Amino acid sequence: MALKIKTPKVSWSRQQLVINDFVFTLELRWMSREAVWVADMFDTTGASVLTGVALSSNVSLDSRYYIPELVGGNLWVVRVKGSSPDITRDNLGSSFLLMYFTYEEAISAGLR
Repeated sequence: MALKIKTPKVSWSRQQLVINDFVFTLELRWMSREAVWVADMFDTTGASVLTGVALSSNVSLDSRYYIPELVGGNLWVVRVKGSSPDITRDNLGSSFLLMYFTYEEAISAGLR
């Protein structure tokens, strides 16, 4: 089953997550000038795993990165309600969700 990742209703957040026994820190920040959410991911040592990835609807955050600990799936931003094509400061976590899908789940959801 796909894993929904909590996205706090603040313009900058940092949370520790565990997916497939991989512990990492996910940082989300709203860039008001560009009107975009940006994600960074760090391992337990603080080393950058991915940096400055803009969130887009129905696009995987980590598809362009090789993250061996997440083999078998990807982090996605998916629109779950509404018709807005854009992720805004206020609709991440409601109209758009950050989720982890296995490859099979992504195919079933029409993301691949």
